[in-house]
Amino acid sequence: MIETKTCGVVLSGGKSTRMGKDKGLTLYRGRPLISHVLSLLSGKVDSICISTGNAEYRIFGYPLIKDVIPDIGPMGGIYSALKQVPADGYLFTACDIPELTAGVITQMLNVSQTADIVFLKTESGMPQPLPLYLGLKVLSLIQIMVSGQKYKLQDIITEATHNPEFKLAYVLLADELKNINSPKDLD
Repeated sequence: MIETKTCGVVLSGGKSTRMGKDKGLTLYRGRPLISHVLSLLSGKVDSICISTGNAEYRIFGYPLIKDVIPDIGPMGGIYSALKQVPADGYLFTACDIPELTAGVITQMLNVSQTADIVFLKTESGMPQPLPLYLGLKVLSLIQIMVSGQKYKLQDIITEATHNPEFKLAYVLLADELKNINSPKDLD
């Protein structure tokens, strides 16, 4: 089996309006939220970078990627990573999913060996927007979506489903992964 070079990209560029401060730097169980996700990716991917416009994230020691097209949400971080970071595949996750497990990451990376797109799906059939694995060849689809102002992450899966060029796969989850979006969620 050919090993592919995979970059883990942590999306931390949100406005954090509900949190009132930068979510990724907000403490959760004594550590910044993003550090939980960075720990999970460490040792499982070949490289890690953080998609953010906030220079404070340099404290974690990983390269920072600034959005090529600002203010289009997570799609901006995905598009920017695909354009700026050389890799064969990318595992995108958000900084605010501290309950993400190493097992889920490992399953997604295993499945990525034979798929261009790997996403999570709950037992109820709902696809999760993040984490999301994209092979480099998906860049062409993302470019079309961005130029057409289609920025919803779920649309990546929908668009790719109708395109025979891409092979999709999913990892089944028992429950939806929870994001921490507000101070109340921290409780």
